[in-house]
Amino acid sequence: MTFYQHYHYDIFNLTIDFQLEELNSRFGDGTVKLLVLNCVLKPNDNFKSFKVDAICKLAEKFYLKDFYEK
Repeated sequence: MTFYQHYHYDIFNLTIDFQLEELNSRFGDGTVKLLVLNCVLKPNDNFKSFKVDAICKLAEKFYLKDFYEK
C-alpha cells in the first residue's frame, strides 16, 4: 500500500463519511423535502425546470393555510 492509497482511502473516505453523517443528522425529513421541492422554482433556462405537479405538492404540504379553494 502506498502513501497515496493510505491517505486517499483511509483518511479521505473517513472524513467524507463523517461529514455526510453530520449533514444527515442536522436536517430533518421535513426540511429535506422542502429543499427538494423548492428546487422546482429555479428560473434557469426560461423556467424550464418548473413542474406544476411539484409546485402543487409544495403548496399542499407546506403552505396549506395560504391557499384555499373557492
